[in-house]
Amino acid sequence: MLSEEQIVTLMQDCATELYRGKIFAAELTVTPETILLGADSPLDSLGFVTFVAEIENRINDETGKDLSISLMEVEGLDENNPHMTAGKLAAYVARELAA
Repeated sequence: MLSEEQIVTLMQDCATELYRGKIFAAELTVTPETILLGADSPLDSLGFVTFVAEIENRINDETGKDLSISLMEVEGLDENNPHMTAGKLAAYVARELAA
């Protein structure tokens, strides 16, 4: 299975590919503290959705699992004031992969 650290690295790879493909207007450096969703996120809504879909695809390719990320299941995500870091998303993905 993938560790949280490996998942963050995978997220960085996805962000780099989306930038190279001109989906992202600017390069995104992904660390566990990087805000992916919320007021301080560098991603707009389309960029965020595209990023999450790319993460799902990469993880499914690498693990052979059929992972579907459900944001409402991410621990600590408040739908009225959404704020999510890469670390929080990585922890959720690692839990889902281990299940």
